[in-house]
Amino acid sequence: MEETAFGDLGLAEPLLKAVAEAGYGSFTDFQEKVLPSLMEGESLIASAGDYSGRTLALLVPLIHRLSDRDGMRVLFVAPTRMLASQVNNEIIRLGFYMDLDVALLDAGALIAKQADALAENPHFVVGTPGRILDHIRRGHTRFDDLDAVVLLEVDRMIDQEQQNDVEDIVAKINVVDQVIQIAGVLSPPALRFCRRNVGSAVEILPDRDESPLATEGHFFAHVDGSGRVRTLCELMNRERPQSAVVFCRSKDDTAHVADRLADLGAKTEELHAGMPQRRRRQIAAKFRDGEYHILAMTDMAVSALGCPDISLVVNLEPPETPEDYAFRLGQVVPLTSEARAITLVDRDEGDAIDRIADALDLEFDEMAPARPSRPPREELPPSEETPITTDFDEPVESDGPTAVAERVSRDPVGTDQPPQFVAPSTMADKKEIANDKLFHGGWLKKRKGRR
Repeated sequence: MEETAFGDLGLAEPLLKAVAEAGYGSFTDFQEKVLPSLMEGESLIASAGDYSGRTLALLVPLIHRLSDRDGMRVLFVAPTRMLASQVNNEIIRLGFYMDLDVALLDAGALIAKQADALAENPHFVVGTPGRILDHIRRGHTRFDDLDAVVLLEVDRMIDQEQQNDVEDIVAKINVVDQVIQIAGVLSPPALRFCRRNVGSAVEILPDRDESPLATEGHFFAHVDGSGRVRTLCELMNRERPQSAVVFCRSKDDTAHVADRLADLGAKTEELHAGMPQRRRRQIAAKFRDGEYHILAMTDMAVSALGCPDISLVVNLEPPETPEDYAFRLGQVVPLTSEARAITLVDRDEGDAIDRIADALDLEFDEMAPARPSRPPREELPPSEETPITTDFDEPVESDGPTAVAERVSRDPVGTDQPPQFVAPSTMADKKEIANDKLFHGGWLKKRKGRR
């Protein structure tokens, strides 16, 4: 036991014995970075993905500090039942020789049974945001004096719209010595969320290669707020990108965008942090192999992408801050002369483009929508009565021509280039997914034109 890396931390003997029996020897890179700070009881904001050893890195210092303490000391908040259960099991294993009590609060057990466990004043409480908040509101527990609060996979909790529940939980904690927040991707929104929850903390940010954004290739187009997705469809038909990503603010937006583009014949899929990691990697791999041409995604999912050949980045709405804009483009693809970024802005959002341009020293060219009012059909010349169709297999409903914008500074993709998306000629050609092939997580739905 003494020859392992954990033997040098001065751990309590019962904990060190459990660590050795679990087979843990040397530190992972993440553990080596965070363990010194956590052993000192400092608050932490860090980025750590799967297989980084994050659970062990968090639990070892916390259990060590509880070796001679009684009462409820630590609250773990996790986005899913599966992750909460994994943490619960690891606490039981590492605390085997220390007689630690843990209460698991999720939708997998009756409220009354969990309330009984809370009444025993366990050392650890582990649960999902909704169920923890439910117990608080029912008066089953009060977090008056805690040693630590741990928020796991903050990026997923934001992406799964659990943010309000987490903020309500944090607001009801009166005293806490240490706040630990871990995210798979510390995007600017996730980092802002973490910083709001703690006064000061050690920040372990991922190492990223410096890839300054090119000053050219940035565009914006004015749209009506209610017609943002329709404008996006027209834009994709006009640009015909070989590969593109559309950044959306929520996972519901990604599903809506992916469905609309798929209905038009584009090979499209959604990608967000609410998906299981395995499925995210599968979608990213298919995108890199050309099986999908467009991904509708959130900021939190960019770590899975790793594709250097994206030719078009579209922001469905302006990013909240210049840092968000730089994060999106810098993580997805450093812009070159061939790659373009287009941001769709409502008439009331023009200041967002000015802030991004000033903060990042970029130049934005306006793409003015060409949507003139159309005279009554009977007044149209015969040549204009021909229905205007898209390259996606179905016509786009529009009050005017399908061209969404004319570039101010340069011409769009030449009309002599063949369309990149080849849609099935009939709906019968679109394959359906057998029920036994559907992913059991439930989010992968059988959708027309999408798989």
